[in-house]
Amino acid sequence: MAAITCTDLEEYDWMFAINTRSIASFMQAVIPHMKASGGGAVVNNASLGGIYASAHFSAYETSKFALVGLSKSVALEVGADNIRVNLVCPGAIDTEMGAQMPVYYAEHTGVSEEQSYKAIAKDAALGRWGRPEEVAEVVAFLLSDLSSYMTGAAVPVSGGSPQSL
Repeated sequence: MAAITCTDLEEYDWMFAINTRSIASFMQAVIPHMKASGGGAVVNNASLGGIYASAHFSAYETSKFALVGLSKSVALEVGADNIRVNLVCPGAIDTEMGAQMPVYYAEHTGVSEEQSYKAIAKDAALGRWGRPEEVAEVVAFLLSDLSSYMTGAAVPVSGGSPQSL
């Protein structure tokens, strides 16, 4: 991750291909089948970086903001077909990708990775990193009939990170 002045356009292209275009392709492939079967639900995986901005993540966050916009637009397009489109927006989740956050934070603040890990956890109201299964439970909810009146929602799963409140 880097500041705008240090990010080449190839990185933007790569981020959009991974985080936005691939999801557009997925939805183009599945929505006709959902329409034919009478409806369904799509849950796209965005990020807190898709609903708030921070310095030095412009390529990543631009692609995630675009994904949120794409999903909301598609929700409007397919709602009449009984298809719901929502997003989960995870914050600091204890995964391989999440493990990169304290490394980056340490590089840019001069504190250790361990201190960075603790600082990121402390930033959340719950004071800890999330677990992958906690994100999965929100996805399961969004796919279930319990969320039958939700579409176009970008749901933060962040332990109360200040940016998501």
